[in-house]
Amino acid sequence: MVIVSSKTLVLYRVCGLWAVALFLLKNPLVIYSNLVVVVLGQALDMPNTYAGSGDQLAGLVAVLIAFLALEDFIVLFTEDPGEHWRGSVPLRLLGYFILTMASYLGFKPLRNSLTFTYVFLEMVMNFLLYLVLRNELNETTRRIIREERGQNPDLAEGAL
Repeated sequence: MVIVSSKTLVLYRVCGLWAVALFLLKNPLVIYSNLVVVVLGQALDMPNTYAGSGDQLAGLVAVLIAFLALEDFIVLFTEDPGEHWRGSVPLRLLGYFILTMASYLGFKPLRNSLTFTYVFLEMVMNFLLYLVLRNELNETTRRIIREERGQNPDLAEGAL
């Protein structure tokens, strides 16, 4: 039983990424001083990230995050977006897991509270999306098997 569909979960992710991108463009201090970022950084003894409102790096990161969200938003309107996500989500999950471990274990350019929080939350979101996609695929397979059994009464219950 699917509680939240994969399309809904991806739409939540897209809206969240666009909000982060907007805040990074307008006022990065809102993101840098967010309670989740600060608490995760302090809990893992990571340095905090600080920058002013005119930080060019925050603008570049905002554009990259917005393009990640745009790619998923465009896929939402294809005929079968689940097919795309079933192939890309495991790779994203692996990539974000590697980035999370690199940030946590102290790879210098990635060791800060903002980077860790972003890649950790992306890893969690992609894991949830992976679980929902697997559940949807299992339900679709069960429905197809039930339809085939209904159309062909010669099939035994244990045959499939």
